[in-house]
Amino acid sequence: MKIKDITEKGIYWEKDYKSSPPKNVETYIDITIELFRYIDQHNESIEDIEFLIPYLYYYWREDVINECWYNENIDKYAEFQIDRLALKLKYFYINFKIDKNFKKNFDINFKNCLFPNNEFITDHKDEIEKFYNIFNAKLKKYEKLFY
Repeated sequence: MKIKDITEKGIYWEKDYKSSPPKNVETYIDITIELFRYIDQHNESIEDIEFLIPYLYYYWREDVINECWYNENIDKYAEFQIDRLALKLKYFYINFKIDKNFKKNFDINFKNCLFPNNEFITDHKDEIEKFYNIFNAKLKKYEKLFY
């Protein structure tokens, strides 16, 4: 199972479900959570977990560019969406973690990888690393809450 496939096909693992790729960050998060539920129920794994945060950033950024966000402060909107994903992942998947070498291996993992709009992921390294830092802080916060 791949997170990258979500960006191209939506809920691709459900054969009887007509799906399309996410158009905004909320849909991306919802589909991602459904993918995690599916892999949990079917004892599968995600091959490209490192793509979780870059695509979260991508869909948030698209919302901001298209003015499809619900708050006057785009940073608070980003934090809200990161918080939403982190909380759901921690609630359903207590041991969820992204590789601690995410930043160190960024250029290796995402070399020549493109977002759906054909921009290179590596062109957004600084912004994605900010998302990663906020995401990890939220995971730690929820770790304390659920343990």
